[in-house]
Amino acid sequence: MNVESTPQPVGSGGEMGLGSRLVNVFFAPAKTFESIARKPGWDWIVPVLLLVALGVVGALVVAPKIDVDDAVRVQMERIEKSRPGMTDTDREQIEGAIRKSMGSFTQGPLRFVAPLFVLIPLFLVPAIYLGVSAAWGKAGRYLTIVAGYAWVQMVQVVKSILVLAVASTRSSISIREINSLVKSNAGAFMDPETSSWALLTLASNVDVFEIWAIALGAIALSKTTRLTPKGAFGTVFGVWLVWVAVQTVGALIGAAFGG
Repeated sequence: MNVESTPQPVGSGGEMGLGSRLVNVFFAPAKTFESIARKPGWDWIVPVLLLVALGVVGALVVAPKIDVDDAVRVQMERIEKSRPGMTDTDREQIEGAIRKSMGSFTQGPLRFVAPLFVLIPLFLVPAIYLGVSAAWGKAGRYLTIVAGYAWVQMVQVVKSILVLAVASTRSSISIREINSLVKSNAGAFMDPETSSWALLTLASNVDVFEIWAIALGAIALSKTTRLTPKGAFGTVFGVWLVWVAVQTVGALIGAAFGG
């Protein structure tokens, strides 16, 4: 007996439509990115807009709940360790500057700037992928790689929704638990008071959603370039490792200078 499969919704040109891509990027990623490689279209803007919109909601819901007093205390403790000879006047001036800065990012308009930073990796990371694939003679088209990478961000959309759900139940949020509201990474199970900032930064990147995004990103890159699955995974994983290293070194430098 022949069993006919249920046809998937398609867009123009017989490719997957927006709704189908939104679902199948999770459940049939290989087919989805093959469709994107053939016809990237412009619907990749949707996951980007979703991520930015969720960032704006986070600025409204999460940012005002950050405990500014606790953030100032944590920052001052680091500074005092690196500058043990501070006078009371210096301490008051530095604390005032920190409090003003924190106020801008939790209550002021600057909190709405952060969501726009998602646009930087959106165009930068695909450029790196293009360079690596070109170096191996396996280059694809830049905008096609951008489209694939944009759809990978649906993983971050899921995480952002979960973060907002958890944050909405809280009345106050410590600055050191921002990355661990959803218990999806190793850093969420470390004591933020006793763990070094660099180690906490490193552990926070060992995240279920990051692993998911790396796997999905490797599939996307293998379909939007001529890299083999192994080469695509090595590229995606390598770029991620560099980013984690930069964050960790930055945390080490910040700790050394009281940041």
